[in-house]
Amino acid sequence: MDATLELVVDGVHQRAVVADTPHVAAAAKSWLRGRDGAPRVVVGLCIDGCHVAADRLGNLEAIPLNGARHVEIETEATRQVALRGLESASEYAGRLASKLCDASEAFRGGRVEEGTLSVSEAADALSVLCFTVDAGIRALGSAGKELEGFVEELEPWLSAVANAHHEEDWIRTADYLEYEIVPRVEGLPKRIADFARGIEAVE
Repeated sequence: MDATLELVVDGVHQRAVVADTPHVAAAAKSWLRGRDGAPRVVVGLCIDGCHVAADRLGNLEAIPLNGARHVEIETEATRQVALRGLESASEYAGRLASKLCDASEAFRGGRVEEGTLSVSEAADALSVLCFTVDAGIRALGSAGKELEGFVEELEPWLSAVANAHHEEDWIRTADYLEYEIVPRVEGLPKRIADFARGIEAVE
C-alpha cells in the first residue's frame, strides 16, 4: 500500500500519496488552478507543525515533502494578492514623494551632502516601488497593462537625475526630482485606485 500524508488545502482535508507529492508544487498543483478557473497562489504553508517563511513560497518545487505526514496549505486568488501589493505600493508612494521633495530642497539650498543622502535612500525606495508595481502587473497579466506606463515613464527620469548628479549640476538634479519624478510618484495612488475600481467593476 502506498504511503500517504494528510493534506489540508484551504480547510479541505484529503489524503495524498507520498510518491505523487515530492514537493509542495505537486501537492498544490490542482488547487492553484482555482475551482472557478482563476489562478491562485500559496500564501501560507505549514509542514508537520512548522510554518514556512513567506519568502520561500515563490518556489514551491524547492520545498520538499519527503517524510512529511501533515501539510497545511493556504491559497488566495492571484488577483487579490496582486491588488493588495499594489495597495501597499500606493501607500508607500506618498511617503516616498515626501522624501524626494526633501532631497530636491536640499540640493536647491546648497546642502549637497544631505541631498545626496536623501536621493540615495529614495533611489533604493523607488527600486522597491517599481519592483512591487511590476510584480503586480505581471501577476495580473493583460489586466495589469494599464499600469505599465508608470515604470516606463519613470525610468528615463531616474537616469536623468543620475546624470545630473554625476555632473554636479545640483539645480538640474533638483528640477528633475521636483518636476518630473515627484509628480509621477504622487500620481501613482490615484492610478492604482482607478485601476482597482476598474477591476472591481469587471468582476
